[in-house]
Amino acid sequence: MKKFLTVLSIFVLTVLLACSTVFADDNVYRIDEAGLQITIPSDYYTLTRATPPDDVIFSLLGISKEELLQQWEERTIFLDAVYISENMEEITLTMTDSPFKDFGTFTDFELNAFFSSLSDTYSDSGMVINDYKIYDHSQTRFLKLMITSTDQTLHGIQYCTSNTEKMLFFTLSSFDREITEKELDAMQAIIDSIVFDHADTLTVKEDCPSFVYTDAQTGASFIVPENWNQEDLTTPGAYIDAKFLNRSRDGGVIIYASTDVWAQMPASEKIGHTRSSASSAYLTTDELIESIGIAANDPSVANVSTVTYDGITYCRIDLTKSINLYGFDFSSPIIMLFYLDNGWGYTFQFYGDENSSAYSDFEALIRSAQYPVVDQPTNPKSVTTALFIIASPLLVAAVAAFVIRSRKKRTTADQLQNENTLTQTIYCRNCGAALPEDSMFCHKCGTRIHQSDTQ
Repeated sequence: MKKFLTVLSIFVLTVLLACSTVFADDNVYRIDEAGLQITIPSDYYTLTRATPPDDVIFSLLGISKEELLQQWEERTIFLDAVYISENMEEITLTMTDSPFKDFGTFTDFELNAFFSSLSDTYSDSGMVINDYKIYDHSQTRFLKLMITSTDQTLHGIQYCTSNTEKMLFFTLSSFDREITEKELDAMQAIIDSIVFDHADTLTVKEDCPSFVYTDAQTGASFIVPENWNQEDLTTPGAYIDAKFLNRSRDGGVIIYASTDVWAQMPASEKIGHTRSSASSAYLTTDELIESIGIAANDPSVANVSTVTYDGITYCRIDLTKSINLYGFDFSSPIIMLFYLDNGWGYTFQFYGDENSSAYSDFEALIRSAQYPVVDQPTNPKSVTTALFIIASPLLVAAVAAFVIRSRKKRTTADQLQNENTLTQTIYCRNCGAALPEDSMFCHKCGTRIHQSDTQ
């Protein structure tokens, strides 16, 4: 952040020290544009856009309010306060439009995600973020950033939040020296003094007892650990079944989804198989991994393996995905577990990695999972809306690949040719095998079939 205008810096050093009578007695300032009031200690000289144009400060600066506001518009400044000392300190409030309504509703994961999108922006401005924390104000949440210019001439602490779709940056800057502990405490007190017009008292959902979640479609259940809350879905039933958040922890997001892929399979793919045979138990480790359909050269996949919890073997996929959140792109590690049982695919996603503090809770949830046998499911969900957001085709591919590759109940091509209702009119583009016209996958090599693969 630049000094409070070059002319004001000169003013501070040459004039203001001799003119202490111009300090305002009232140190509570109203910022209508931001919808807040803020208290600045009286030993700071403070200007806002509401400062009267006949204030003595403008004549002392040799600048009109109109000229000053023009410079502030260019820098999106709405408040500037200077502390008179040998080493000048400056506090500024800058504001821009925001895609977020209120940081007070954000989880740690979402705030950390937003932070990851800031690094390049600061680097482009010649600034380095040395450290950051999440700070809970009485009404909202802030990102607290420790910043330094690349030439080490400027040091600062910045509190960033979003309120009523305005992004607010409160910055304390010190020139040619690091921020002191006293200044850190003073800045936090200023942040604590802020009163927002349109924000309720911040309530962090913690101390929630553990509870049992039951999938109404399948009857599968698991125990959600304490301090995790089930969040309301924007569109219930679409993509995911349940989302669990722990606001007090990094990586505190778990997503669960199930889908009845067997019910969505074409009749030609079910020949020689039963629902109960569509199960992970019928797959070898290599087949289970292969059936997920992860490409070996997929740059988003860090590792694919199997992991067993209480006798149940899951296919585990470690991903690093670029995700768009409110228009900001960020990368997030994701651990996905997939289990196939009785034609139902079950998927769990954990946003974070094994180093995340909430990972132990994720493992506890998985260990508690119980999967019933369902002969004929009722009210099956559509494949297009049953899975999680990142990789919705994977479960469909897994079941289809299993049905075709199953070693115990594999249907031969000759049997398929004898079915009166099937006519071979398409061919696999990978191996050339003749296939029924409604095939989704090649029965020989497992390649996904597109209807453009016609004779």
